[in-house]
Amino acid sequence: MRAFFLAALLALSACGTPAPEGPRMTSVVGYDATRFMGQWVEVAAVGRAPGGTWSIHDREGATFFAALPGAENVVTFTDRGNGRLEFAGATGTLFVLWADADDRTVVLGRPDHSFGAILNKGADISPDRLKAARDVMEWNGYDLGSLR
Repeated sequence: MRAFFLAALLALSACGTPAPEGPRMTSVVGYDATRFMGQWVEVAAVGRAPGGTWSIHDREGATFFAALPGAENVVTFTDRGNGRLEFAGATGTLFVLWADADDRTVVLGRPDHSFGAILNKGADISPDRLKAARDVMEWNGYDLGSLR
C-alpha cells in the first residue's frame, strides 16, 4: 500500500508545471512616474556605452516628454502603471526595476534584457547606491559582465 501511495505521489509531482527558464524581470509596483522628472546621468548601461543625460522635463496628463542620449528630438513616454514606462519609437517598454527612497538613483531595464541602465541625479553616485543598483540588475537576470 505504501508503495502505491509513493508511486501515485511521484506520478502527481511529474504533472507540475516546469520552472520558468531564467529569471523573470520585476518592476516597482506603485512607482509614480512623476518621481522620474528632472535630469538624470546614465552612469552605467547594458546594451550600449553609458553616458549622456536623460532629461524628463514636462508632461501632459499621463504623457511625459524626455530628451534621451542619442535622440535628436524629444521622445514621449506613458506611465503604464506598476513601474512600466512605454516609450514611443525604438525605445519601447522599460521597467523601473528599482529607485532609492530619495529618488537619487533609478534602475531601468527592458524585459528582453537587451538594454538596462543605472541613472543617477548627477554624475557622482555613492558606492552603496551603485552596489544596490548592480545587485538589482543581477537579480533581474542581467549579466554584470556586460554592464559598462
